[in-house]
Amino acid sequence: MLLGKESQQWLVGSAHAATGSAGELRINLTEFSSLQNPNGSVRLALNPFNSTRANGEYYPIIVNRLQDGTYAALSSKCTHDNCVVNAFSAGLNACVCLCHGSRFGIDGRRISGPASRNLDTYAVRQEGEDILVIEVPGLQFSVEMNTANSAAGKVIELSFPTKDRVPYEILYRPNLGSGWTPVNFSSSAEGPFNQQEIAGNQSTRTVFVQPEGQYGFFAVSVVVKEQ
Repeated sequence: MLLGKESQQWLVGSAHAATGSAGELRINLTEFSSLQNPNGSVRLALNPFNSTRANGEYYPIIVNRLQDGTYAALSSKCTHDNCVVNAFSAGLNACVCLCHGSRFGIDGRRISGPASRNLDTYAVRQEGEDILVIEVPGLQFSVEMNTANSAAGKVIELSFPTKDRVPYEILYRPNLGSGWTPVNFSSSAEGPFNQQEIAGNQSTRTVFVQPEGQYGFFAVSVVVKEQ
């Protein structure tokens, strides 16, 4: 999900980040207390949804910790009538669809109900102990970066294609060894630079950020919320 490009003193003319076959959703496992133990589960929303349908491009992603300490990432889209399936319940020993009662195991396997097959799964891998990377088809995007001059001084222009109702934020880090932090941005080169999120609308969105120091990396990231 994070596509950054280094800029020496922000003099870059135009830089493009390449796309891959799938977007990488990176979550820090330490931020979710329920994933610290076996049978723990979270449901992550990439865009709004209700109990019956996703209100946007993506259904929430269910992340479950298995008994052996590994993780499974599942689509919450029920394979019966496309309702939204709940996160895994240790008490019920299942992910349950409240529309028609279909039940799925912690690994997405169909247990019972009108659903005809297992939940769709996403490929996952761990980076170190804390980062889980989930490969989400269709979530990849490229970022074009340019510099521009305005009344606010030199600014960085970032353009990227967006998905419907998916929120995006801009991140920055001064070097490869540091962590990413959110920064404010503007929809205009003149500012004000006070926005923290921008919603996707199936078109290319352009935002402007002010340089942070002499050099560093900017990145565009999808905002993911536990629900």
